[in-house]
Amino acid sequence: MNPYEFYDAGYLAGIEGNDACPHLPFTLPWVWWQCGHFVGHHTLCSRLEATVLFFPQD
Repeated sequence: MNPYEFYDAGYLAGIEGNDACPHLPFTLPWVWWQCGHFVGHHTLCSRLEATVLFFPQD
């Protein structure tokens, strides 16, 4: 696998809210997966924030 595949897998896991990394800690696949997960998680959070701001529940 190339680094982009690890990154994409982490990104998709972050969007789905899955925190379980399938790679050994502190290896290159783990680092790439964590980078993608970080971005995916923050994308998920920003989407949720936008939903709450545009459609408030009073």
